[in-house]
Amino acid sequence: MKRNGIVAAIREEDPGYDPIPSAILAAGIPEPVYRFAASYICADGYFGPFRVSEMLDESSADERGLTPETLALCDTRDKCLTVLASVASEINDYVEIGYQEDEDGNEVEEEISRVDSREIVDDLFDYVRAIYGDSVLRFA
Repeated sequence: MKRNGIVAAIREEDPGYDPIPSAILAAGIPEPVYRFAASYICADGYFGPFRVSEMLDESSADERGLTPETLALCDTRDKCLTVLASVASEINDYVEIGYQEDEDGNEVEEEISRVDSREIVDDLFDYVRAIYGDSVLRFA
């Protein structure tokens, strides 16, 4: 994990912050498919090129929690990038909320800070930019 990134800075104040699980759910992508797609893109980009079938030869689909139906979602490089882009597009801005008293003494929410979702996506998926020279959102 990177030490100096936007997500790391958010986690200093909000240690439980992890937008990936809710983005996976919102995108309707099975979690094993997301994990495989992320692993494949990293391995293919940094150590490849590899075909998806070569990655699955090393570790069977069953061991990764992939069924024939879910494997069809990530059986090519382009499909893996689409999976990552689908998850990335579901990540929302991070909004830090504080509370202030209004003139009547009632506690009201107040936005303290906001981090744009694109910055969060570029931080979480920086390996896609490093490999392909562009944001993962380009592949959506």
